[in-house]
Amino acid sequence: METTPSLQVVTEDVPQIPLIKCIHLGKGWAVHSIVFEFVNGERRGFCLENNCTATSLYDDDAINRRAPHTEVVNYGEYIVQIHGNYLQDATNYLCHTVIFTMSSGRQISFALHHLQWMGDPFTIDIPKTMMVTNVNIRARNLSGSIHVVQNSLCLPLSPNHAQLLPLAVKRYLLRHVLLLHQINDNVNMDVCWSILSFLCGYHYVPRNTNRKENLIKRIRSFKPRERLERIRMISRKKAQQS
Repeated sequence: METTPSLQVVTEDVPQIPLIKCIHLGKGWAVHSIVFEFVNGERRGFCLENNCTATSLYDDDAINRRAPHTEVVNYGEYIVQIHGNYLQDATNYLCHTVIFTMSSGRQISFALHHLQWMGDPFTIDIPKTMMVTNVNIRARNLSGSIHVVQNSLCLPLSPNHAQLLPLAVKRYLLRHVLLLHQINDNVNMDVCWSILSFLCGYHYVPRNTNRKENLIKRIRSFKPRERLERIRMISRKKAQQS
């Protein structure tokens, strides 16, 4: 019998631009790491040590060690379904198998070779106006959550879809609409949306990640002594450049 974990819709504390850049995955005796990295540098997910303690998602050394398999997500591609298998044994690791079906039709699959560890299956279909921001699959009580945020970055632009876009994207979109009116005053809104329907919201998202915000987050993830050393190193580099 197939079991389905609860689907939690996240409405706050989510990435402003929830476009996934890549997925970091790690496995040993179980899948112990699933980390989403977004185009703005933010990371979400779980990266567990052998004793099931979580490591910092912004510690690149830990990610490379515990989640060495990286799947690049094509720009504008998004997850439409997640399915897989729980672990047979009651552990605090994540799962036995996880398969992400992307909007392009391709599948990102990650599984163990130990079939005796395979537990019950699960399947989650992601609604079109939702985008995945985190995955929490636990085997202990056959439950978990797929964190999603209401968004329409990957859908063709329309008046209804535009309402679900992040504020920053709405501003770019408004500039585009005003530009169309400047080109021709006779262009009405129906014609504008007909033109814009050839685009999706993610076309208005800058592809350059915000390095400053990403650097600040990484520094905050360090221990106090490591944080101070890293700040001093950055200060020395800036002094050398000047």
